Amino acid sequence: MLETTVSERSADGVCSKRGRRQNALLGRLAVVVSCLGILLLGLLFPFPVNGRVWSNAFDLGHAPAFFLIYVIVAAILDPRCLGLSEKHVILVPLGWRKLTLLAITLLGGGVTGELLQHLSGRQPSVGDVAANGAGILAGFLCVIAFRLRRSLRNLMLTIASGTLLAISLPPILQIWDSYWQEREFPLLSSFERLGEMGLWSEMDSMISRSEEWAAAGRYSLRIDLVPAMFSGVGMNWPNPDWTKANTLQLTLHNPGARAISMVLKISDAEHVNSEFDPLDRFHQKLTIAAGGTETYSIRLKDVESSPATRRMHMDRITQVELYCVDPESSATVYMDHLILCP
Repeated sequence: MLETTVSERSADGVCSKRGRRQNALLGRLAVVVSCLGILLLGLLFPFPVNGRVWSNAFDLGHAPAFFLIYVIVAAILDPRCLGLSEKHVILVPLGWRKLTLLAITLLGGGVTGELLQHLSGRQPSVGDVAANGAGILAGFLCVIAFRLRRSLRNLMLTIASGTLLAISLPPILQIWDSYWQEREFPLLSSFERLGEMGLWSEMDSMISRSEEWAAAGRYSLRIDLVPAMFSGVGMNWPNPDWTKANTLQLTLHNPGARAISMVLKISDAEHVNSEFDPLDRFHQKLTIAAGGTETYSIRLKDVESSPATRRMHMDRITQVELYCVDPESSATVYMDHLILCP
């Protein structure tokens, strides 16, 4: 009779242990699925990005997000990944190979998410993939650190922290430069700050900050044009509210032996609704004589009335472009001191 009671208690203990393990398994798997779902939502949901600060804030979030996802998933599967004792239920023992496989799987998911972003109206970015990879690498190093002796652990954690900081520094600096951009308004761009280069993007050209010529201050933007349909430069995040100004002023310099004709294009937030109809924006031809320097003043009333079927929203300017249409050969143009004048 006693032996039967002991056997029953033993069986109950085994069943209870199995029940706890199953509950732990289901609970942790739910957390893993939730984390991956949140990650997928962040990669694919068409979040509205209003302005330079928000754009860089999203870029800043990539590495920390993938770092946290990696560490959380690894710790859920194997609590030893965070230095916890083996008394905690281990769902999947994670050695070097499985930790590497987890890193590759998350990186592959990040790449797939970037490639699918066009389905939600977002643009894939190689920089985002690099940030995702850096976050995963930092997570991998952090997890490995808890399995090493103290001296090596501190080294690994330092490297992981440095990796996150290095990949996060560019968007942090762009956010900081956004403060100075707002402070210097109505000056749109003088190229005196290195961070201003984050405002500009190449359009089948090469751009650089140059000391070879400047209309004001020390620096200007050097634009190296190449034979292409449109070769020039675009300002992605101008200060949007131009309602208190009357003119846009900019200075161009042509060091070459031939005159260059450029097109200045300005558009607002509503322009996208016209499917980028050329008649729904402002554009004006600017010609710079050989070896010449020209300062142009663009009347903002002309900009406002330029769309064929409406008036441009002067408090919602989103794009300024300067480009050469189908240049026959390579050429160089310098641009400086874009400012809104009363």
